[in-house]
Amino acid sequence: MFEACKDVVTEEQIKCFKNNLDKHVSSTFTYPPSALEQGIQGRVNVNFRINIDGTITVVDVKGSHPLLENEAKRIIEKLPKLKPAELDGKPIAITFQYPINFKYQ
Repeated sequence: MFEACKDVVTEEQIKCFKNNLDKHVSSTFTYPPSALEQGIQGRVNVNFRINIDGTITVVDVKGSHPLLENEAKRIIEKLPKLKPAELDGKPIAITFQYPINFKYQ
């Protein structure tokens, strides 16, 4: 969970998490220059885990081109330390899948 979501009621926490994740991706995103030069676009799905200590581990990255995959991985690895999910009051690791679309105009 992002720090900004810690005081949000439980029902709204997923929405808050997604909104903050979207903001992070938008602010960290850099279109790889060589991908632009080559006209490479596409979607990359990143599977990442929030560990019990709040650190992020990228589990898997699948996309249309390695240049885009590398940038997507970099973006997710730049996430701040997050509050882990809890089950019965104890922290647990949880995995997310997040798509990043690379399109130029």
